[in-house]
Amino acid sequence: MAKSGKKSDGYRGGEEEAWGRDGRDRRDLRGRSRADDEWASSDADDERDRRIAAIVGAQGEVPPVEALDRFHAHLVKNLTLPCLLTSHDEFDWEEPYLRGDASKREYGPLKKTQPSHEDEFELVTLLTDAKNAWSMGGAWERSLVARTRRIADGAQFDLPLAELRVVGGRARNHQLVHDYHDWFNERFAPSMEKG
Repeated sequence: MAKSGKKSDGYRGGEEEAWGRDGRDRRDLRGRSRADDEWASSDADDERDRRIAAIVGAQGEVPPVEALDRFHAHLVKNLTLPCLLTSHDEFDWEEPYLRGDASKREYGPLKKTQPSHEDEFELVTLLTDAKNAWSMGGAWERSLVARTRRIADGAQFDLPLAELRVVGGRARNHQLVHDYHDWFNERFAPSMEKG
């Protein structure tokens, strides 16, 4: 949208509030402001927090490892297979290749033997006791592990579920894995780092 000299239409504020300093419209196409979206996001966060509390209890109420076991049981019971997954971001091993610090020529062949952020994986099962070579260490080594099968070639990888997201498929699976991702990153990992 081009910036006009008029006050914004349908928006409570004036030009200063509707347009960022970079000249971009800060409203979405329905005319809501970012503040409106923050309220909606806050409501969504509250709902997510209620769902998570129903699974693992209130924050601090249950020891972190017991909460992890509860989340595992909940996911095993409620995830519907088939469930396709991909990575939220590049895997640690890919970073030097994607930043340009390592040879692009080496990257292609390595993607054939290692999981890539470009891959899609089918969830085979969830594990609690497997060490996975693809984690970032620390609390990530405690992450639930998704035993997966790469769609392209059938190669099997054990990947930290907290690093994955659902692709396509059922909305319920999206919500379950996303809730786990948020809980792990916002509550479990910080609690493990504290002690």
